[in-house]
Amino acid sequence: MIEKDCINSILLSCFREKDINLETLKEIVKIFTNFILYRKLKKDDVEVVNRLCDLGLMVNDCDMNLLAMFCLNALSENFATHKSIMQ
Repeated sequence: MIEKDCINSILLSCFREKDINLETLKEIVKIFTNFILYRKLKKDDVEVVNRLCDLGLMVNDCDMNLLAMFCLNALSENFATHKSIMQ
């Protein structure tokens, strides 16, 4: 599993940079999508996934936008996460 500190530092670096490293962002969203699909995502990580997807939707890249939407769609299949997605 990816440590929470590692994810937080990657998120902070993505927000700080003018040019987001798109490939890194894609890989992280793919990892979290797999966690969701295999039901390995922890409750604490739902907010992180939402932030990553928000960031992915702000990028001007069609593949990243689709990946973020797919991740949110997979996350929305769990009724418990609906509230956090809507926020």
